[in-house]
Amino acid sequence: MDLRRCTELSPGFSIEGPIKHDSAGTHQVIVPRHLSEGRPYVFSERDELRVTLQRDLQRYRVSAGDVLVLSRGARNSAFFIQKVPSPTVAPLLFFILHPGSQIDGAYLTWYLNLESTKARLQQMRSGTRTPLLHSRELGKLEVPLPPLDVQRQIARLANLMFRQRQLQDELRIERDRMHALVGRQILNSLVGWEERNG
Repeated sequence: MDLRRCTELSPGFSIEGPIKHDSAGTHQVIVPRHLSEGRPYVFSERDELRVTLQRDLQRYRVSAGDVLVLSRGARNSAFFIQKVPSPTVAPLLFFILHPGSQIDGAYLTWYLNLESTKARLQQMRSGTRTPLLHSRELGKLEVPLPPLDVQRQIARLANLMFRQRQLQDELRIERDRMHALVGRQILNSLVGWEERNG
């Protein structure tokens, strides 16, 4: 099914210049630095970035279960929104996808982040300096729709596989750290032995 038929798709809001934090702002804003590829987004206090804009921001609202897709750049990564304060909005750097009743947001995120899907999105982009994905092209993307329970199983499996890779990376880093530490201790012992027996 076309993406435009199984989601409500809209671009984020536009603003001139950089987004500046206003402690009295009415809306939380999500920006790329808040997001990590492969990990559902859960709002943290360190992400606080509030704005007040003098226009209706309802169409730019982001809620739990939604998906954000980067509209600019070479990757067009997708991010599943797990928890955000209300109201939260997203800027023009993103497309906001509100999944319909027949598609799970976590599954959609998994599908959009497949390398085969990203290759198709790459063909849709225009521009060379800063490649741009247009909403009308994104909306034409075909998305396979197995039953919802199957979609959720796929999303859970993808999350477990991501966590496994994370743990393997952490284990490798810790192993390398311990290897270096033991190596330094051995060298220090040898130096001390030579000084005592030199």
